[in-house]
Amino acid sequence: MPAATLPLDFQSIVIVKLSDDERISEQLTLENMGIAISAFHRDGVVVLENAVDFEHVDKLNAILSVDALEMAKLPTTHFNDVSAVFHLIST
Repeated sequence: MPAATLPLDFQSIVIVKLSDDERISEQLTLENMGIAISAFHRDGVVVLENAVDFEHVDKLNAILSVDALEMAKLPTTHFNDVSAVFHLIST
């Protein structure tokens, strides 16, 4: 029996745009909190736009990029070679 035969009718993902004040204070307004919680309970996902300061993301990326390069050098690191898949498809 196929897992799904009919198209699924999903809600569109709710995006709650936080103000700079909300991001800096780390406190959502009651209205945005209600929208986010309601969407999360209904859909299982909600996007909080402007929730993370880009400066923090840049710092985290700098740290994780170094770690990723070191991990890539390990012989136990697994890579999915997608170039091989594209080669098979194109031939």
